[in-house]
Amino acid sequence: MLQKEPIPHQQPAPISWQFFTRTDDAWRAMYRDCEQATSSIEFEQYIVVAGGGVGNDFIELFIRKLKEGVTVIILCDAIGSPTVETSAAISEFKKTGGKIHYYHPIGLKHTRRFFYWFYRDHRKILVVDSKIAYTGGVCFDQKMSGWRDTHIRITGSVVAEVQNAFRQLWNKNNRRKRRLPITDIKTAPGDFHYFSSNPRFRRNKIYQALLDTISQAKDYVYLTTPYFIPSRHFLEVLCEAAKRGVKVVLIVPGITEYWFVSRVAESYFGKALQAGITVLQYQQRHLQS
Repeated sequence: MLQKEPIPHQQPAPISWQFFTRTDDAWRAMYRDCEQATSSIEFEQYIVVAGGGVGNDFIELFIRKLKEGVTVIILCDAIGSPTVETSAAISEFKKTGGKIHYYHPIGLKHTRRFFYWFYRDHRKILVVDSKIAYTGGVCFDQKMSGWRDTHIRITGSVVAEVQNAFRQLWNKNNRRKRRLPITDIKTAPGDFHYFSSNPRFRRNKIYQALLDTISQAKDYVYLTTPYFIPSRHFLEVLCEAAKRGVKVVLIVPGITEYWFVSRVAESYFGKALQAGITVLQYQQRHLQS
């Protein structure tokens, strides 16, 4: 069974965090925490490549934990993780009692629902025993080993917010099955929060939070992104910050798998540079986030 929810209104646990900037470091940390799980593992991911490498390593670990009595549930994007459904490891995972759902699989009935194809689940969430959470940009494809990618390990009261984000999407896509409980969270302005965007039109909380934060910046804005294709409004907010004296530094990939994305990003550099934004291209390895 899943671990019981924390009692609402209890004294919030202190928050701590640890950043990782290499995929392999994040994988190792997540693996260690999953190995030590005693109650539950909740795993949401955009890209999991099964059949070998790190993706298979984690699925096999999940099978071992199921045999130890740990509840394991997986939510994968159907387009981002096409190899999972047909893998031998995931068949064993389900036989052992694991639960898995694929977000927005594409079938013949969806051929005329064009926008349905674009509602993808790009979130990366791992919650262990309702006490440890991971989120960020790291996926589970062996070819990403050694990439520069940002991930964060969190403990404390904010873990409940990460867990709620996972469970809300799980429940939405499992309406006919047993729903997972949602924690009643009481927070105050200024608290450490988890912002999550839902794969739905006009529900991009992260985008709005970034706009608000940049608009209020007084000293500096440091932005790293693998895909710099800003909306007109977002670019204007960045430029306005630079023009009012805020130090704005943008880091984008110098090495990329998608040359056309880099060409699109470069089309915005002229306006950014004219406004006083510093633009740097990361050349050491693949920059994912």
